[in-house]
Amino acid sequence: MRGERIVWADRLRGISMMAILFFHLEAYYRDYDGVPYSMYVENALAAFFFVSGYLFTGSGGTRVPDFRHKLVSILRGLLLPYIIFTSALALPKAVYYGGIADLRYYALRILTGEASWFVSSLIVVQLYFLLVLFVARRRTAVAALLMVGPVLAWRLLMHRLPGNIIEFSVIPMVYVYAGYAARASGLMAKAVPPWLSAAACLVLVLLKWYEWSYGMDMTMYTVGITSYPLFFLDTFLSLLVMVQACRTFRLPHVVEYTGSHSLVYYFLSGGVPLLVSRAAAAFHEPTAALEPLLFIIVYLITTALAWLVYRYLPWTVGKWRCS
Repeated sequence: MRGERIVWADRLRGISMMAILFFHLEAYYRDYDGVPYSMYVENALAAFFFVSGYLFTGSGGTRVPDFRHKLVSILRGLLLPYIIFTSALALPKAVYYGGIADLRYYALRILTGEASWFVSSLIVVQLYFLLVLFVARRRTAVAALLMVGPVLAWRLLMHRLPGNIIEFSVIPMVYVYAGYAARASGLMAKAVPPWLSAAACLVLVLLKWYEWSYGMDMTMYTVGITSYPLFFLDTFLSLLVMVQACRTFRLPHVVEYTGSHSLVYYFLSGGVPLLVSRAAAAFHEPTAALEPLLFIIVYLITTALAWLVYRYLPWTVGKWRCS
């Protein structure tokens, strides 16, 4: 712990945020012709949702949070930033992609939650989970059923319903509840045997090789999943490996900073990689050899912008003091 912060959680979110930045850079720079999504992106997203569930009840770790206090926290810490940042980015997006006339299109995307699917999904899942805990109270089986049940139902209906924010929020419910359950049960307080971590890492590598060899789709966004058993086995093994690594190894403080300020990083994770990749492409044919340098540039620019936001505009992320 550092103060009231859980350091391994900040490290995990920091590493995951760097993975998201790299994914967007590759997508814009080489038009998705790089490391496949299924190799790491769903793992980074699962980590974000897991940590969200782990921290859901706050530093006290109680089983049922105060309903009103948590509701205000979600609205102020997630919904308010979503509205502010997606609205602020709507105009430059409209100008870049088509013109001022497209502003109505972006306004509709904001209202439907599609302007930033991850954040809007996190809002939906947390609001739903808050309601679940309020209804279930301390009845663990009821809470588990209400969180996992929608995933089973969606599996049966996924080809009959259109893609929307509800679809984007179904799979994350599993990881939010897993994080919550891991903390409530005290599971994270127990040391993981080194042999178990090594075995999980080996199995994960074999799974990734299998998924890559057969071109399997493991997309959490829009729910494009070839095999649900493999998807959940992959993501939960990666959580075991990453959490253990973040608890064991010290990382540069900037990684922890990224994790503790990841909300703003996420809002910027599309625009900064886009601009950097377009600037690089104007001077040189896209090549994998330049990606490490471009990633460093993207990371430094995004970090600087996030620092400015938290230093001078903390109210945009629901804070009244800089951090």
